[in-house]
Amino acid sequence: DWAFSYCSSLTSIEIPNSVTSIGWSAFSRCSSLTSIICHAENVPETKSSAFNGCPSDMIIYVPINSVALYQATEPWNNYNIVGNNSIIDYDGYSLKFEITSVEPAECEVSGYLGEPTAITIPSSIEIEGIEFSVTSIKGRLNYTEKGGAFEDCSSLTSVEIPNSVTSIGHAAFSRCSSLINITFGDNSQLTSIGVHAFSFTAIASIEIPNSVTFIDEHVFNYCSDLESIVVEAGNTVYDS
Repeated sequence: DWAFSYCSSLTSIEIPNSVTSIGWSAFSRCSSLTSIICHAENVPETKSSAFNGCPSDMIIYVPINSVALYQATEPWNNYNIVGNNSIIDYDGYSLKFEITSVEPAECEVSGYLGEPTAITIPSSIEIEGIEFSVTSIKGRLNYTEKGGAFEDCSSLTSVEIPNSVTSIGHAAFSRCSSLINITFGDNSQLTSIGVHAFSFTAIASIEIPNSVTFIDEHVFNYCSDLESIVVEAGNTVYDS
């Protein structure tokens, strides 16, 4: 109850999937709160006064499959409910994106539709009229979760990653058995590569940008065609 009430400078907040209830006046009189990202697929039990005094034009981003539930539930339905997912069509395939931050406006590549063979990830996309920078490629937190953004995309042969991407997640390209070419921009801002990110691929060689400061375990496990890894001069640090 009253957790963030009268926080007049609060402009945005991210609510994790683990939240199941929101108490009395939790965000009341947050007069500058213009956006909420709520990851809970099931609508949290929410007291009617939770958003009292919040701006009427506040946008609430929720999981795409839960939009109808939020739109039918008080007091969420008093605000603009937007599906936190955007699908951008390309040549014969589509990339899926999820919003990770609204200030700054950032999103991540979360998956794909179709059977892409070569993809170019954009540096920014537009969702609900707002331009979001593409800053990460989604991974999975543990082995019980669904796969990384492109895991098991067996038709994928090449990927071009823009300078805006700073992280590649756990198993993001794992088991892309035809993947032979990963290209980074000349001014790449990539800083981390997650565990198993490129395992079980057909990569023969790769150049790691000098912006990278962390490479996790087993990134190139079972890459039987791998012959060379070129590390540009910089402060690259390896976990293993």
